[in-house]
Amino acid sequence: MRGKDGMVDAADICSRLSRGWVRAGGGHPVKKVVRVLLVEDHAIVRELFASAFDREPDFEVVAQAGSLAEARGSLEGVDVAVLDLRLPDGGGPTLLHSCTEDRHDM
Repeated sequence: MRGKDGMVDAADICSRLSRGWVRAGGGHPVKKVVRVLLVEDHAIVRELFASAFDREPDFEVVAQAGSLAEARGSLEGVDVAVLDLRLPDGGGPTLLHSCTEDRHDM
Protein backbone atom coordinates (compact mmCIF):
# COMPACT_ATOMS: atom_id res chain seq x y z
CA MET A 1 0.00 0.00 0.00
CA ARG A 2 3.02 2.26 0.13
CA GLY A 3 4.59 3.63 -2.99
CA LYS A 4 8.30 3.64 -3.83
CA ASP A 5 8.66 6.95 -1.95
CA GLY A 6 7.22 5.41 1.23
CA MET A 7 4.02 7.43 0.97
CA VAL A 8 0.59 5.81 1.17
CA ASP A 9 -0.72 5.15 -2.32
CA ALA A 10 -4.32 6.43 -2.25
CA ALA A 11 -5.10 4.92 -5.65
CA ASP A 12 -4.02 1.48 -4.43
CA ILE A 13 -6.12 1.79 -1.27
CA CYS A 14 -9.19 2.83 -3.27
CA SER A 15 -8.63 -0.02 -5.69
CA ARG A 16 -8.40 -2.56 -2.86
CA LEU A 17 -11.51 -1.14 -1.16
CA SER A 18 -13.50 -1.21 -4.38
CA ARG A 19 -12.54 -4.86 -4.85
CA GLY A 20 -13.58 -5.62 -1.25
CA TRP A 21 -10.14 -6.71 -0.04
CA VAL A 22 -9.60 -6.16 3.68
CA ARG A 23 -7.03 -7.41 6.15
CA ALA A 24 -8.41 -9.83 8.71
CA GLY A 25 -6.58 -9.20 11.98
CA GLY A 26 -3.48 -8.01 10.13
CA GLY A 27 -3.20 -11.34 8.33
CA HIS A 28 -3.65 -12.22 4.71
CA PRO A 29 -6.19 -10.34 2.59
CA VAL A 30 -9.67 -11.81 2.81
CA LYS A 31 -12.40 -11.24 0.25
CA LYS A 32 -15.31 -9.43 1.92
CA VAL A 33 -18.81 -9.27 0.52
CA VAL A 34 -20.36 -5.83 0.92
CA ARG A 35 -23.81 -6.13 2.55
CA VAL A 36 -26.31 -3.68 1.05
CA LEU A 37 -29.60 -2.22 2.28
CA LEU A 38 -31.87 -0.79 -0.43
CA VAL A 39 -34.32 1.91 0.70
CA GLU A 40 -36.74 2.91 -2.07
CA ASP A 41 -40.51 3.29 -1.97
CA HIS A 42 -41.06 2.22 -5.59
CA ALA A 43 -40.85 -1.58 -5.74
CA ILE A 44 -39.83 -1.67 -9.42
CA VAL A 45 -36.87 0.64 -8.75
CA ARG A 46 -35.85 -1.47 -5.73
CA GLU A 47 -35.99 -4.57 -7.92
CA LEU A 48 -33.81 -2.92 -10.57
CA PHE A 49 -31.20 -1.98 -7.96
CA ALA A 50 -31.33 -5.46 -6.43
CA SER A 51 -30.92 -7.00 -9.87
CA ALA A 52 -27.88 -4.83 -10.58
CA PHE A 53 -26.27 -5.76 -7.25
CA ASP A 54 -27.06 -9.45 -7.79
CA ARG A 55 -24.87 -9.42 -10.91
CA GLU A 56 -21.91 -8.24 -8.82
CA PRO A 57 -20.21 -11.02 -6.85
CA ASP A 58 -18.78 -8.58 -4.29
CA PHE A 59 -22.21 -7.30 -3.18
CA GLU A 60 -25.14 -8.93 -1.44
CA VAL A 61 -28.48 -7.21 -0.90
CA VAL A 62 -29.32 -8.28 2.65
CA ALA A 63 -32.41 -6.11 3.16
CA GLN A 64 -34.88 -3.95 1.28
CA ALA A 65 -37.25 -1.33 2.63
CA GLY A 66 -39.96 0.87 1.18
CA SER A 67 -40.10 3.37 4.05
CA LEU A 68 -38.00 4.88 6.81
CA ALA A 69 -39.83 2.79 9.38
CA GLU A 70 -38.92 -0.42 7.55
CA ALA A 71 -35.35 0.74 6.98
CA ARG A 72 -34.74 1.51 10.66
CA GLY A 73 -35.43 -2.13 11.47
CA SER A 74 -33.05 -3.38 8.79
CA LEU A 75 -29.81 -1.56 9.60
CA GLU A 76 -28.05 -4.25 11.62
CA GLY A 77 -25.20 -5.91 9.76
CA VAL A 78 -25.36 -3.55 6.76
CA ASP A 79 -22.18 -2.12 5.22
CA VAL A 80 -23.81 0.20 2.67
CA ALA A 81 -27.27 1.71 2.34
CA VAL A 82 -28.65 2.99 -0.97
CA LEU A 83 -31.16 5.63 0.11
CA ASP A 84 -34.02 7.29 -1.74
CA LEU A 85 -34.08 11.03 -1.13
CA ARG A 86 -37.89 11.14 -0.87
CA LEU A 87 -39.97 8.53 0.91
CA PRO A 88 -43.57 8.65 2.13
CA ASP A 89 -42.47 9.05 5.75
CA GLY A 90 -39.35 11.20 5.23
CA GLY A 91 -36.22 10.65 3.23
CA GLY A 92 -32.79 9.10 3.10
CA PRO A 93 -31.04 12.10 4.67
CA THR A 94 -33.39 11.83 7.67
CA LEU A 95 -32.47 8.18 8.13
CA LEU A 96 -28.78 8.93 7.74
CA HIS A 97 -28.95 11.72 10.31
CA SER A 98 -30.80 9.57 12.86
CA CYS A 99 -28.33 6.70 12.34
CA THR A 100 -25.31 8.88 13.00
CA GLU A 101 -26.96 10.26 16.13
CA ASP A 102 -27.86 6.81 17.47
CA ARG A 103 -24.67 4.99 16.43
CA HIS A 104 -21.46 6.93 16.71
CA ASP A 105 -19.50 4.17 14.96
CA MET A 106 -21.16 5.00 11.62
